[in-house]
Amino acid sequence: MDANGKVHNSTVFTTATTATDVPGSPKITNVVQVEDTVSISWAVPGNPNGIIVGYLIHMTPDGVEFQVGRNVTSTTLDYLFEPGKEYVFTVTAINADYRSAPSTSMSLKYSSNIVTETVENLRLVSTTPDGQTVRIAFDTSPEQIYKISYKSRNPFAVYEDIKLEGHQNKPGDLQIGGLTPNETYIVSVSVVRGNLTGRPSRIVVQTPGKSPPKPIITDAQITPDSGTSVKLSWKLPDDEKRQGVNWTYRIYYGTTAAELLEQSRRVNLTTMETTQTVKKLSSCQSYSFVVCIVGPMGTGAASNVFTARTKYAPGAPPKNLKATINADEMSMKVTWDASCPKVDGPIGYIIGITDVAKNMPYGYKIKKTTDASLSHTLKPGQVQWGTEYEITVKTDTADSISAGPIRVTSPSIPSPVALTNHFTKENEQFIYWSPAKLPKTLANVKFSYRLVASANSDLSDPVVNETLSGPPFKVEEDEFSPGKMYYVAVAMVDEHGYSSPLSSTVAIETTVPVSDLVVSKSGVSGVVIGVLIMLVALAGLLAFYVYRHRRLKRNFAAFASRYSPASGAAILNQSALDDDDDSPIIRGFSDDEPLVIT
Repeated sequence: MDANGKVHNSTVFTTATTATDVPGSPKITNVVQVEDTVSISWAVPGNPNGIIVGYLIHMTPDGVEFQVGRNVTSTTLDYLFEPGKEYVFTVTAINADYRSAPSTSMSLKYSSNIVTETVENLRLVSTTPDGQTVRIAFDTSPEQIYKISYKSRNPFAVYEDIKLEGHQNKPGDLQIGGLTPNETYIVSVSVVRGNLTGRPSRIVVQTPGKSPPKPIITDAQITPDSGTSVKLSWKLPDDEKRQGVNWTYRIYYGTTAAELLEQSRRVNLTTMETTQTVKKLSSCQSYSFVVCIVGPMGTGAASNVFTARTKYAPGAPPKNLKATINADEMSMKVTWDASCPKVDGPIGYIIGITDVAKNMPYGYKIKKTTDASLSHTLKPGQVQWGTEYEITVKTDTADSISAGPIRVTSPSIPSPVALTNHFTKENEQFIYWSPAKLPKTLANVKFSYRLVASANSDLSDPVVNETLSGPPFKVEEDEFSPGKMYYVAVAMVDEHGYSSPLSSTVAIETTVPVSDLVVSKSGVSGVVIGVLIMLVALAGLLAFYVYRHRRLKRNFAAFASRYSPASGAAILNQSALDDDDDSPIIRGFSDDEPLVIT
């Protein structure tokens, strides 16, 4: 700008970095005990005065310090905390040259991480003749919560734990049903406090009655119309057929022993017949099958294990589906294998991809092939930053079964940095931030910013959720309640609508307008009375000063009137000084008068 106020284009540019200074203090937002650890969270300083390189967490009375990195605003402290002891925490911010003043402290009284109470007098009260129900009892306390668990020797029999509050069942009687006759159970009862469980008390319970029969699998055949369906057949021992009970059977299957016992396999595969077809299995895979009776008399012993191998089927799901993203060029490679090592004829595939961030599905069709291992690459421009992809693959035949879904996450857009708040001379508050350093693949992408402000440190229920072209953001009074603490964070949003994670939060406190300052009547009365008392006291002091001043003035005048220049002395009359007529008169002596002593 010249002397006339005209602005000229600059021809020389330079970059300068201001010197670091002492950063502002962080603000602790939460301290909570999590089992035998302590979790602490804080907000970054409003004025970092440089790049924050880390934080120090100081804990007293033990005098221990924990150090964490610069992009961390919460951490879990693993320490030998003492039950019943109160700990005080502060957080200090560190930039390249200075440490901030410690934050305002927050304390936590550490409770016991061990439940020491145990259940007393656990005992069996009774069993029903059919062996399906037992009653147990134990001493309870109304304030306690108890967990009752029980299990048998049968690995296919799964029972849910029972939760009992002490005041619900006095004096601790509990009925447990759905058991199997002639079975041994271990019943455990323990005290629960929060997510901690005390040492259990146990008893062994033997149910009466006769065990359910054990099925015998006789055959497992691949169905002619599908190479991935197996028809199982079984029977009961000859001496059990005459009981006339309508048994309920459940089929378990898996490619390994772990899958065979997996609970998710035990759903919706029940029948009252002695045959069952298991459908939609993988091609060219060996499966193990087991049958158990699950009703009406509990869960019986498992049958013999029967193995069958499926065949190739055009509609079977592919295997080994995987996806990887190359962050350097933002491409994604999807790989999979055919359902069998050898494919009977050419077959095509359909890749289904869903952009989770935008809930936008799209697909790719792969031409027919007899290859057993296949892949497809999504080129740069087809893969976006800051989202997650859900991927499935299936053959292009009718009613084919998909492999997956699997999920792969693309790299996150870098979050803004150096979030700070500043006040102007006019007491206006602004939020500033800087864009993060971007990778080359984002160098030519246009960005906006999304600012979120909330009264909650986790940014839930935001009062502001605004899109901005860039900093700063002015804190308006109509959007924020005066005199309240808020937490602010900013995210970068690219031109396609994909967002970075929110930045670290900064804590701000809104100002209270002078017009909103209200003094209560009682407050006004207190102020007025105080002022009046001070005025009365000052008036008394002034009166005393004036009185003393006038008396001193009168005494000096009386002294001066009695001064004799000839003798160089004054005749002092006490009555003239203090108005006391009974006081004697003291006269001075002249130098030329003789002094006669007799």
